[in-house]
Amino acid sequence: MKLSELRDLTGVKHLQQVKHHRNMLITKGLLSKQEQAKQAFGQTDILGGKSQLINIPIMGAVNAGVASVYAEGKVEDYLRISSEKLPVRHKKTLYALRVVGNSMDKACIGPNKLNIENGDYVIADGDQYTPQSGDYVISLINGLANVKKLIIDSNEGQVVLVSESSGDYPPIILDIDDQMDYMAQSKVLHVIKVGAVAGV
Repeated sequence: MKLSELRDLTGVKHLQQVKHHRNMLITKGLLSKQEQAKQAFGQTDILGGKSQLINIPIMGAVNAGVASVYAEGKVEDYLRISSEKLPVRHKKTLYALRVVGNSMDKACIGPNKLNIENGDYVIADGDQYTPQSGDYVISLINGLANVKKLIIDSNEGQVVLVSESSGDYPPIILDIDDQMDYMAQSKVLHVIKVGAVAGV
């Protein structure tokens, strides 16, 4: 595998840095010249445990606030994440969205109870989903995407999208039967904090 190919796969900017790390792996006996292309991005021994580098498609941005970002539905790039840093079962239907805004900075999402801040990435499951009250969801409102906590209030016949924030953000209240304008598209499973992702 060429150094430029390794650079593109890892997100490391400088070829010299890629070469240095590749040579260190060879020197330590963790990679052989014949095997390096095969092993570089498969199962590797990281800090004594087996880990795998997973590519999750970034499908654009999502608002944590008033929905103002259009849901493009196109792959912009990929998050490259160690399987050890993804505490949910990896499936092909997982995707990531970059968060714009801070209206969910008091949320508690996933097994690690992480909040969502501006610039973080949320991991959601694009598989068929039945919305449940209390879920954190990626919603589409008139084609605009946002992330909120979903409250289904059958007594009042409404869906409430709640901000969990240190700021004062009013809820978004929608008629429960208004399927033309609103859809809870996916459940948010995990948050990738800024700085925790290679190549971002």
